[in-house]
Amino acid sequence: MQLVLQYINKEKSAKEIATNNDITEGQLRDWARKYKIHGDNALDDKRGIRKDQSDLSQEEILKRKNKELEEKNRRLEAELLLIKKLKELEGGVI
Repeated sequence: MQLVLQYINKEKSAKEIATNNDITEGQLRDWARKYKIHGDNALDDKRGIRKDQSDLSQEEILKRKNKELEEKNRRLEAELLLIKKLKELEGGVI
């Protein structure tokens, strides 16, 4: 946040900030753009944080449910394949 504010307030150049802080000028400008659009919380690290069900749109709820069902389907298909292979190795008929 400090770096973005230094850049926005023109306390230092993008090149100077980037060089001194081991980031790229493009990354700094991207952060500044996000900050200008979304404000103080724009640069919060939201990785791994899921939205509460009540905060989701109907489309997001359906996408999440679809993803869960696809994953369940993959697990069941893998389980079925394993069972078939075991039966095959045992010499049984499927």
